[in-house]
Amino acid sequence: MFYEVLEKSKINKKVIGISLYGDVGFYCGVVLDYSDDVIQLQQYTKYGQNDGVTLQIISEIERIDFNDSFTNTIEFLAKNQEALHATNYINKFYSDLDDEDWQNQVLDLYLKERKVMLSLQINNDDYYQGFVEAKNELTFSFRCIGDLGEDKGLAIFKIEDVSSIKIDDFECRKRLLLYNKKHR
Repeated sequence: MFYEVLEKSKINKKVIGISLYGDVGFYCGVVLDYSDDVIQLQQYTKYGQNDGVTLQIISEIERIDFNDSFTNTIEFLAKNQEALHATNYINKFYSDLDDEDWQNQVLDLYLKERKVMLSLQINNDDYYQGFVEAKNELTFSFRCIGDLGEDKGLAIFKIEDVSSIKIDDFECRKRLLLYNKKHR
């Protein structure tokens, strides 16, 4: 079965994931060629970008993943690089953002917005990517979107806890592209 998967990847340009024994790493890509001893893999980043070619000794491979949500996502991203790099950002800012109330003003601009995604840092710690669903003077609900474009549900945050906001950055565009694919 091992070599059948390698052959299918090579012929059909199907993305596979390779885990090596130990804590050496995980590689994701398309098999360019292989022998009884070595695999040549066109490697991709988590954004589906070409990341060079890696050679791995087949006896060091612990597991091959294929047709799972991660490898299918990488394959989709690799085939949709132009869409991933296209930005939907339109500058909505105005010059009178208030130093004390900037979070509230920016969140108002993106309330119910679905063409761009926000990445919010909360209390200078974790980042959350998604959409502002609703807000009041003190709190807002945020539809969190996972790494593979999955809807992770709503979270409620205090507006004052927002320490930074990124709009339509690369990670947001990746998640939005995947989210839109799942929710067409």
